Amino acid sequence: PSRGIFNIDVKNELQNIKVINLLGQIIYSEDNINMTTEGTKAIDLSNVSNGNYVISLTNQFGTSNYEVIINK
Repeated sequence: PSRGIFNIDVKNELQNIKVINLLGQIIYSEDNINMTTEGTKAIDLSNVSNGNYVISLTNQFGTSNYEVIINK
C-alpha cells in the first residue's frame, strides 16, 4: 500500500502513463512523455480516494500494467 506517491524506475523508453480505477475510468494520464533514458518518473496520486488502481505504462515494446493500492 502507498499514500499516493509512486516512483517508476524507467529502463526503456516511456511514452505514456495512465492510471485507471477499477471501474475502467482513467483518473490520471500523461502522454508524449518521450523519456528515452533510464531514470525515475514520479506520479502523485495523493489526491485520489483509497482503493485499488492500475498503472499502465506504454513504450515501443507494448504496454505493462501494475496494480497499486492507495491507503492513506
